[in-house]
Amino acid sequence: MSSGNPKKPVLSYVLLLILVGISLVASYAAKKNDRIYLFNLADFDESDGQLRSRAAVLEKGMYTLRVTYTADADVAYQLSLGDDDETSGSLAASSSPVSAEIPFIIKNDTFSFFATFYEAEEGGMELSEVEIVSKDPMNRDALFLGIHSAIMIFIFVWYVKWHRKAYTRQQAAALILICAFAVANFMNFEPYLRLGADVRVHLRRVEGVKDALMSGQLPAILYPYSFNGYGEIGALYPKLFLYPAALMRIFGMSMLSAYKCLLCDINAATLAVAFFSARRMRFDSLLSAVFAAAYTLFPYRLYVMGYSSSALGRGIAMVFLPAVIAGLFLLLGVRFRKDKEYAMREGSYLLGVGMAGILNSHLLNFLLALGLVGLTCLVFCKKFFNRRVLIGFGQATFLALVLSASYIFQLLGYIDSGLNLSYLEFSLFDKLFTPQTYFTSTWNIIGAAFMILGLTVFIRRGRVPNRIKFLAAVAFVLTLFATTLVPWQFLMTIGPVKKVISTLQSMNRLYFIVAVLCPFIMVTGLETAAKGKKRNIAMAAVLTLTVLCAIVEYKAYFDKEIIVDRVAAYTDNEQIEYLPSGTQHSDYRSNAAYVSDPEALHVSTYTKEGYGAVIEYTCDRDGVYAELPMFYYRDTKAVGSQDENVKICMGDKHRVRVYFDKTDESRQIWVYFYINPLFRAGMIITLFGIFAAFRQGIHVARRSAL
Repeated sequence: MSSGNPKKPVLSYVLLLILVGISLVASYAAKKNDRIYLFNLADFDESDGQLRSRAAVLEKGMYTLRVTYTADADVAYQLSLGDDDETSGSLAASSSPVSAEIPFIIKNDTFSFFATFYEAEEGGMELSEVEIVSKDPMNRDALFLGIHSAIMIFIFVWYVKWHRKAYTRQQAAALILICAFAVANFMNFEPYLRLGADVRVHLRRVEGVKDALMSGQLPAILYPYSFNGYGEIGALYPKLFLYPAALMRIFGMSMLSAYKCLLCDINAATLAVAFFSARRMRFDSLLSAVFAAAYTLFPYRLYVMGYSSSALGRGIAMVFLPAVIAGLFLLLGVRFRKDKEYAMREGSYLLGVGMAGILNSHLLNFLLALGLVGLTCLVFCKKFFNRRVLIGFGQATFLALVLSASYIFQLLGYIDSGLNLSYLEFSLFDKLFTPQTYFTSTWNIIGAAFMILGLTVFIRRGRVPNRIKFLAAVAFVLTLFATTLVPWQFLMTIGPVKKVISTLQSMNRLYFIVAVLCPFIMVTGLETAAKGKKRNIAMAAVLTLTVLCAIVEYKAYFDKEIIVDRVAAYTDNEQIEYLPSGTQHSDYRSNAAYVSDPEALHVSTYTKEGYGAVIEYTCDRDGVYAELPMFYYRDTKAVGSQDENVKICMGDKHRVRVYFDKTDESRQIWVYFYINPLFRAGMIITLFGIFAAFRQGIHVARRSAL
């Protein structure tokens, strides 16, 4: 690297300060707009003469419901404020449109605020507009969006400054990455979030992590307000990468903006990891950028990221898959540089970080990636059974375990928690491609185009390398498995096969691997082609095809229903597949407690705080118990006012059963969720591993000097 211009760092910091300043001004300006949420009148539910609004998400604070209406007679209203809190009153009759303001206070963050107008039909009520306003909104979207943008721009400027050589090919590579980032985030420019199969699940997960952190949990294990306050164990689904979005929510960003920032970060990370991984395998900067763009905009990845599926865990896992591919080929000596020893160190680092990233994103995708690693080692066994290579794989395994310690400890601790997973069973045959529908899918069109382009170059040169033959065979077989050409009807009658396929749920999941292999084969083929106009034309054609296929996925997204609107948000308080076993929807609809002897137990106060509850009571005899509106999970405990342990166990329908002793005076019991110290130790190990891996990544980048 050359010495560079010493003024560049100063200009970078000045740019960052200017952008933060703009965001602060925008945040101040946003305060003047007091609207928090505008209800869609078409979403009001009309039944039994009543009008009920759709539920909305509100943070703790003071608000006003502004209702513009006409009515022939007085109309009673009731506002549900969450946590069984409510306020009521009436709106005066008016023959001409009039606005009424109803002040209310949200004591705790809630996603179950709604308004009900009683006997609206009899009163001849017509709504013109219903909105929630606040003179001092809790929301700070403009501030955080400005800071988020400033940080991303600063990182890019710093990277350009660090790599001071501004060759034409590097400038072209930077332009490709910037354009790919803009295309990948096209949906985020819309001020809405649309329906995807799993989007509500992941919105709830972000909210669950936020609620857990605010209730004092670290790591966040139990989502205290899920299932109508009954709580949901969140230790079985990886969530390390949800913490940034949860922190945004804690500091005042709306659910919509926090989720979209997370999507933006995932897209940026996918481009960065794919580009970095390709450069580690010694592709030049332009080819690395083409690979990163082709992989990031691969139609299956866009589908996963929200343009129909919204499978956020799979989307985050796909960030790290290129690092796994790069690590494998460096460790197995397929892409050695002159310094073979250091290349293997790079390989173990990339493989360890890549596998840890996938494990901390999505367990099922981790198993698919692990299968790919095992198959690769088996095929290249001559290279694998080498002392240095085995040491490299051992180092990668250790690094992955350290980075994943927090999730692994929680998973092992709650793996037998007894969830009702029967809802996760899907019909395999509904999602298989038939020969007639195979090429109606953009996944298959662009995958086949990449494969044909890469293989054609090798064939014309007279020889296809073994690694390309292997990857092409894997991609072809995995794609074939997603079609009806495989006799799945027969294979599903075989016990072990049925068990594996039932775990996958859908053969389309195999495109997780195909999505990275096809672009990799394509750029490897282009690398061997003669330099010049032909290769440039081929790369331009690849990028054009990628963008055109991305448009098809965007169209599918924009045809979906809007579920999150403006500054506030809406999401369901249900995730039926993760209910405790033996429970159903109806079991958590009511917050009433069951008491074995109501005449003996007298409860003066019951206060719910996070997943904990404080009960003040007197009891006339021993052995009385109450089943609380809280799901029982391991590490749920109860103590009395003298710090004595109180007997609890799992009651009917998986609820917490608390036993009360006889007492003549008022006593208190505190029911709470106890964070196992082992889980905290796992979090500390993971944080230490992240810090060490970050430092090592900087060292790798500096040593390689992209």
